Amino acid sequence: GKSAPGGGADSASLQTGRGNRAVSRSLRDAREDAVCVVRCGKKGGSGMLVEFKGHVGLLTNNHVVPSKRDAKSATATFHTALKGSVSAPLCPSDAFCSSPPDELDYSFVACSGPSGVAPVPLAMRRADDEGDGGPGDGLVCVEDMAVRAGDSVTIVQHPEGSE
Repeated sequence: GKSAPGGGADSASLQTGRGNRAVSRSLRDAREDAVCVVRCGKKGGSGMLVEFKGHVGLLTNNHVVPSKRDAKSATATFHTALKGSVSAPLCPSDAFCSSPPDELDYSFVACSGPSGVAPVPLAMRRADDEGDGGPGDGLVCVEDMAVRAGDSVTIVQHPEGSE
């Protein structure tokens, strides 16, 4: 990272690289707070609190939370900058959709996120559209883009989310 002139390491103006764009430290911290550890029985993984078309939920891997039944007993623990470690209940009866591990390997489960954690907006936009890196610039839906060998991709993972 690189700080702006006159800004120290703790300055709110600290910038970090994200592709060819810079993201403010406060925006980066807000998005980091949305990343969580997911536990489902003996399985564990990472997840992210997201908002898509008005629905707030947890986006994780299908091999971690494969079904509505499994989601009922799963837990999501967020490690926030301001509140420390907080858990949030998953609500699969409100919304659940998934893609099997041999396809896109994702599960989306409705979740009433913890107070103070803002969901990351998932934006439906074409892969060649340029976002400005601002707060409304979400993630690109994988189904709508063609990823080719040599393309850069970002994987979001919590440091405690793997087994």
